[in-house]
Amino acid sequence: MHSIHRMGLSRWTLLLCAIVGPVLGLGVFTFWYAQGGSYFSSDPKACVNCHIMRDEYGFW
Repeated sequence: MHSIHRMGLSRWTLLLCAIVGPVLGLGVFTFWYAQGGSYFSSDPKACVNCHIMRDEYGFW
């Protein structure tokens, strides 16, 4: 613990990193797993990612 204090990190900074890091990582993973980037495209195939749009895309 003394080496952490020598680096200038307080307990609050470590606690903040321990909370924000996993939350941010989970958000990035969820965005990647759900193919979130495809929702920013103009490709009609992006609509197939949403389960409610599969029939409409198929009929289109």
